[in-house]
Amino acid sequence: LNSSLNGTIMLLSTSPRLTGVSVSLVPLLGVAAMYMQKRKRKLTDELRNLASRSATYLNERLEHMDEVRLNSGQALEAREYAALVQRAEALSQAAKSAEG
Repeated sequence: LNSSLNGTIMLLSTSPRLTGVSVSLVPLLGVAAMYMQKRKRKLTDELRNLASRSATYLNERLEHMDEVRLNSGQALEAREYAALVQRAEALSQAAKSAEG
């Protein structure tokens, strides 16, 4: 704190306009960085949850493959699983973009 205060005072004596710009922009950049970090954490948690749900879904369907075949549900199950995978890919891309 002491060094940042001394630096700000020295910058103020050198260039008051630059001091005003830096004092106004630094907090905004900090808030933006915090927001992006929270967003990334939320997306990562959601992606982890979706991966778990996808694995559970797939395991259930594979364990009960006879019933799926008996009801001719292979196409429906494939579409539902593809939708889960597509959602996971979209979340992964969003998490990567939030990371920077």
